[in-house]
Amino acid sequence: MINRDGGSGLGMIRGPMNRLHRWYCQSNHWRLRLGTEILPWSLKGVDLGSAVLELGPGPGLTTDWLHHYCGHITCLEVDPNLARSLRQRLPDANVTVQIADATATPFDDRVFSAALSFTMLHHISSSALQDRLFGKLTGFSSRAEPSPARIVWGPCGCRYST
Repeated sequence: MINRDGGSGLGMIRGPMNRLHRWYCQSNHWRLRLGTEILPWSLKGVDLGSAVLELGPGPGLTTDWLHHYCGHITCLEVDPNLARSLRQRLPDANVTVQIADATATPFDDRVFSAALSFTMLHHISSSALQDRLFGKLTGFSSRAEPSPARIVWGPCGCRYST
C-alpha cells in the first residue's frame, strides 16, 4: 500500500516491510555495515569538500559518519520526527537539518561541494520523482570547487558519481 506523506510528493511505503526497514535502518548492525563497508566503499577517493547536501538521511546513521569528513552538512529529511531526532542528537555538530522533500529541494541556487543520497531511492514512489531527484543532484554547481562530487547509493548497491 502506498500513501502520500503529508503532500510532500513522496509515496511512502507503509506496513510490515516498512516497520522492519525502519528498525533495521536504526540498528547497530546497519551502523556497523555503513561505517565499515558501504560508506568507505562508496566514497573511496571522493573529496566531499566543505558544503555537503545529504538527501533523506532518515534516522541519521549516514550523517553520524559523514559529518566527520566534511566542513558542513545540510540534511533534507521529509519525515518531521526523524528530522527532529537527528537535530536533537547532533545539536553542536557541523550539521543543519531541514524538513523538506528531496525531489523539490529549496536550494536551486545554493552551492554545494557534494550532493549525497544513501538508501532512500526506494522511498520515492515513481520513476518521474526519482528522475527529478537525479536532476537536482546533477544540477548543483560550485564556484569555489571545480566540480561537485555526486554519489547516490541505491538499494541495489549501485555507485553513481560524476
